Formats: sequence, structure tokens, C-alpha cells
Amino acid sequence: PRGDNAYRALDQYLKPDTVYIVDGERPLRLVGKTRCFMTILITSPKREIWKEFSKGVSDRQLFVPTLSLTEMMQCWSLCFPQVGESEVKMRFQKWGGVPRSVLGKWASKESQARLEEQTKELDLAELERALFSEEVEQVTSRVLHLLPGTFKNGSVDYTSNIWDFASEYVQSLCVERWSKLSSQYFERMLARTSIGGAFGVLNGILFEAYAHRRLEQNPEPFSIRCVSDVNSNANDIKELISVVAE
Repeated sequence: PRGDNAYRALDQYLKPDTVYIVDGERPLRLVGKTRCFMTILITSPKREIWKEFSKGVSDRQLFVPTLSLTEMMQCWSLCFPQVGESEVKMRFQKWGGVPRSVLGKWASKESQARLEEQTKELDLAELERALFSEEVEQVTSRVLHLLPGTFKNGSVDYTSNIWDFASEYVQSLCVERWSKLSSQYFERMLARTSIGGAFGVLNGILFEAYAHRRLEQNPEPFSIRCVSDVNSNANDIKELISVVAE
């Protein structure tokens, strides 16, 4: 229900054992009444939807992963049998585990072509604005996903998050094009994402591309060390350097 009907319906079930589930919209606010029931808000990272709700005293924010290939194929077999199996797998490899890109509203040939063009047109400056502002919705739908983090033992931590590319395909499209830009763009993004945390994965990917480009442009000798031994130096691993060079 929507509008006044929604308020009346919610008021009717204003009980401690009620579970109010909201999908992609701001939860209704009951003026003058205490919300005594559980509210579950399912939303994209679009801040305007969740920012007020997140101010609740007992609010708990969890991050949900995108679908795995196995889960996507289960959705396909149950709900979208009209789509070819090979086509579903191809789209998954391109766009990752987002059902609307693989099975839903973006699954037509026209939408797929438009999505690919938008991905190719996204520049590094726009990505930076999206990541560090409230305009994150647009970029996540095309390039980046906000995913759960992990604990040190490798298990999923649904209370933390990381930014990562939607797929290796999208990553290669973007990074290859961005690496041809002026170094100052890369250096600025590297500096801003160097805080780690949610930006750690993205920073590592961009740094690798940046380092490769700098080495190609200016292949001068540089020092290296074994990262597993903090006391090592370049002299300790000359033999390893020789093997790699050969």
C-alpha cells in the first residue's frame, strides 16, 4: 500500500511482533508514535534512502554480496528459462552477480550495449566524485559494487564493506583506459583511496596499473625487498632478481 493507505496499514500492525520490510524506499515515519517493531530496509547505497533511517538508536547496517554464478543460474532456471543458458553465463562474466543486468531489465541487447557504452565513458574524475559524495548510485550500477568485507580467517564480515569492480571484464575496460590518462588523475585517486578500509581493494588494483605504467615510461633501476622478511634488502635477493630477469 502507498500514501494514506500505507500509513493506516502500518498503524494497524503497530505491534512488537511486526516485521516491517521496505525495498528501495524510505521507511514511513509515524508522526507522534514510537516505532516498536523491527524494520528491515533493503536498499542500494543511495544515501537519500537510508540516511535518516540509519540514525535510529538500534540501527544495524549489513552489506549483502552480489549473487554467485550458482545462485544466478538457480534464479535463471526457476524464473527466466526463456533466456539462453550461455547468454546468462556470458552476461554474468561481464557484469557480475547483479540480476537486473544478467536476467532483468538490462538484459536486452539494447540495454547491454548501452550499459557497455556507459562503462567505457566513465572517467576517473567522475568515479572519484561518485565514491566520495552522495551520488554513488549511478556508478555502482555500472562499474563498482559495494560488497561485504572479510575477517582475517577469510569468513564474510557482513558488517564491513569494500568497493570492488563489478567483474574482471569491467575492471579491464576501465583500468586500461584510465591508465592512459595524465598521471595526476591516477595519483589523486591513489591518494584518496590510500586510507584503506572500504577502498583497499580498489587502491591495490589502481596502484598496480599505475606502477606498470610508470615502469614502462621510466624503466630505471629501483630497489626491491622480500615482503615476507622486513630485514631483507636488495642484496639478499640478487639471485632471485637474476632468475626473474631471465
